[in-house]
Amino acid sequence: MIEASVVIATYKRPKETAYCLKLLGESQFLGDKFTLEVIVIDSSPDNLTKKAIESLREKFNLNYIKLRQKTLPGEARNIAIKKAQ
Repeated sequence: MIEASVVIATYKRPKETAYCLKLLGESQFLGDKFTLEVIVIDSSPDNLTKKAIESLREKFNLNYIKLRQKTLPGEARNIAIKKAQ
């Protein structure tokens, strides 16, 4: 089975982040031919993204990382990649 990591860096986009996870969850061979480790790295000043994706945790090996301050997407992705399995 193929194991892949997906990094989603987000800032004030809870609906879009949840929609992205929903689409990943609808992948045709998820759980059959491949598994996903999903890392959502959020530098939003609120917890709306965490709340928006909470119901999608069971579909993935989901790791949610909350940053304390606004971070550029490239830097956020690099932080998440270091945490990937």
